[in-house]
Amino acid sequence: MTASFVFNVLNFLILPVWVMYIFAPKWYLTQLHLKYPIVPILLAIAYALIIIPNLGLIGEANFSSLEGIKKLFSNMKSDWFVTAAWFHYLCFDLWVGGWIVSDSQANQLKSIYIIPCLLFTFMLGPVGFLGYWILKIISKQSVENQ
Repeated sequence: MTASFVFNVLNFLILPVWVMYIFAPKWYLTQLHLKYPIVPILLAIAYALIIIPNLGLIGEANFSSLEGIKKLFSNMKSDWFVTAAWFHYLCFDLWVGGWIVSDSQANQLKSIYIIPCLLFTFMLGPVGFLGYWILKIISKQSVENQ
């Protein structure tokens, strides 16, 4: 099994989940995935299986400086390490997307309002998260002013 194959399979697995979050957030399969987030768990397992056995190859990782992070990424010459780094993003972005869906339902926000937030979370992670927080604050203020 190659890094490219694993990358392609797990990269594809996230797409149906994002489609459910965006277009069918109240569907029973979406709700089931929110309760049992299988795809982020699979991504986390894949990440752990790649990273943990190879921790020694990371070298002198320094997470406290920009130079240290640049060095860390420049040392990732293996397709497996790049795949793991991508799974890190996919896992957390998908988890945040699921949280947005759950939180918006708990706060009774209309599903249509969170679509841009989910799209931004899918493509630009933190931008979607920030957008959702802004939407949540604005919607709470509009309810309080009624």
